[in-house]
Amino acid sequence: MISPASTEPEHRRTGDKQRFLWIGGSVLLLGLLLAVEYLRRQGIDPRVWLGEVWGTIVAVPPRFLLIAMVLKLACVALDSFAWMVTLRAAFPDRKITYRQVFGIVQGGVGILTIIPPKFGGLPVLGLYRAVFPELPLTTMVASRGVQGIASWIAGTLVLVAFGASAVEAGGEAGWADRALRFAQEQPLTAGLIALGVVGLAVLVARQGRSWVRAVGQQLLYAGAIVRQPGRYLLLVALPTILALALRWAMTATLLMAFAIPVSLETLVRVNVAHGLARSVQVTPGGFGTTQVFDLVALQGFATPEVITAYSLGQSALLLFFNVFCGILAVLWVLGWDRTVGLFKRSRDRDAVPAIPAKANAST
Repeated sequence: MISPASTEPEHRRTGDKQRFLWIGGSVLLLGLLLAVEYLRRQGIDPRVWLGEVWGTIVAVPPRFLLIAMVLKLACVALDSFAWMVTLRAAFPDRKITYRQVFGIVQGGVGILTIIPPKFGGLPVLGLYRAVFPELPLTTMVASRGVQGIASWIAGTLVLVAFGASAVEAGGEAGWADRALRFAQEQPLTAGLIALGVVGLAVLVARQGRSWVRAVGQQLLYAGAIVRQPGRYLLLVALPTILALALRWAMTATLLMAFAIPVSLETLVRVNVAHGLARSVQVTPGGFGTTQVFDLVALQGFATPEVITAYSLGQSALLLFFNVFCGILAVLWVLGWDRTVGLFKRSRDRDAVPAIPAKANAST
């Protein structure tokens, strides 16, 4: 018999999900109404504008979409290989196959494409547990972070290079003059920004020691591969960086498909915008929020119709690809019955399908 106390957390989570779905739908509907009203105030017929956007999407040559999907699949394949090497180093006594890791990576991508990040963590952890029931979840998650260090460093270097090139192009004196002029014209805003920067620096300084200790602990348990620098650089860092490059190449391919200029600036703008849109996602595929961020990021590089067509086209393509390939990947690893059971029971905290050790070793 299940006690009322044990069902209370489940009811609370269900209520939170329902409220989040209502909020997401309301925000999307309100955004559409505001967009229609804005177009009408600009003297533009919304139906004509949507017709132009749709015409731009269907005019894209199919080869660009095919190339983008191939690049996306290669990106996931390289990412899975790097994580497999990391997991094998962390668990040398376990049999970990590429098939298992690829199923987790692509399946997790498919789950997080549909479910917002706020609620997507539990189903992804359920997938981890279903494929590797004998491995500790904390170490697996930590090993994923260890594998992604190379991607984080490479992305940071790209952003720094972009910032340095922007400063060099604008001139250091010109940038300083603009900052000083802004402080003189908006002293209150400038003061708040300065106060925020100082507060952030103090917070980082205070939390720095615990952060370094936590990272060190993760490396100790999950970063066994780091103790072999040559192997880490060749089998983990290199594939991870190549996966990042392919991800950016996919973005460049879709930008070219819609005749939007491809440069380091546009690539940085789009990838940063998509990261921000992902953090506030409320709909499957990020529809609505992604388009708003893309319109802001690519303003001046193309017309609003072209930017909207590009953003909708990429969102639809990734939604279809991630979900379709995610389902195939999970079926490949778990089979039909256990895949259905995984998705049916992913809402329960502890009830996730388990796999016997012998069956796991044979997958």
